[in-house]
Amino acid sequence: MVRNLIRAHAKGRLARSTEQARPCVRNNRRALKLLLLTSTLAGGLLVFACSDDETTTPPATSPDGSISTSDSSTTPPSTADSSTTPTDAGDDGGELITDGGGVLPEEDGGDPDAGFDAGPACQTLTPGAFVDTACASRVAILQGGDLVTATYDLVSVTVLGSVSFCGVGGGYIPYEHRGALRVTATSAKNATFEFLDQYRKKQNIVVRPTSVRYDVTAASAAATLTFTELPCKSKAPPTTATYSVSAVNGKKAIVLRLPYGTGFALYRYHVDPSAAW
Repeated sequence: MVRNLIRAHAKGRLARSTEQARPCVRNNRRALKLLLLTSTLAGGLLVFACSDDETTTPPATSPDGSISTSDSSTTPPSTADSSTTPTDAGDDGGELITDGGGVLPEEDGGDPDAGFDAGPACQTLTPGAFVDTACASRVAILQGGDLVTATYDLVSVTVLGSVSFCGVGGGYIPYEHRGALRVTATSAKNATFEFLDQYRKKQNIVVRPTSVRYDVTAASAAATLTFTELPCKSKAPPTTATYSVSAVNGKKAIVLRLPYGTGFALYRYHVDPSAAW
């Protein structure tokens, strides 16, 4: 009987312990669920923050404080326009012409097959074929060079003028020229120049071209020639001209910057007019 009483007492204590533990287990389950929910939310926030980090990283900054824009996807396209590429520009950018441009006087007129006689003091010079003029607002700086004896044909004439002058309706008038230059050098810096230039407007090819003929002695200093006129002249020659001497396809060429109306033009001569420029 005593044994039965002990067993009953033990069962009662166990039941009371189980009933007391049940609220704790329920509370622990609730705490675990809350912990899992909190962890899930925290993980989601962390993923969102990490995925957003790439788009909010500030751009790189240069040492001078400017913002780098080196991303090729945002580099603006080139705005270079080949139609505005400077003509005859040298490596240093050349010379920009800003003072308008020149227009030649009207042609002499008359029979286009009639000969030209500059007077008894002049030797005969035979011009080459007609070449069309061009207009340029930027040109290379002429560099001078040693003078050599040769007879050159005129291969091109480039009228120098401002951008507006060379543009459509700006005042530039296309001409065609033919000419020759005979150089007789007495040293690398001194020579006699015999000059012939014949020109006409392109639309007036049925008239005789205007002719300019003169002889001068030329003395070179750096890239400038100083002229002294000789008896042969159809009009007064210029007193100075800048120039460059070079070789094209192994043959001598010379460029003279000469007066052209109220402006200037580059006259290019070559001993072989068929040489590529």
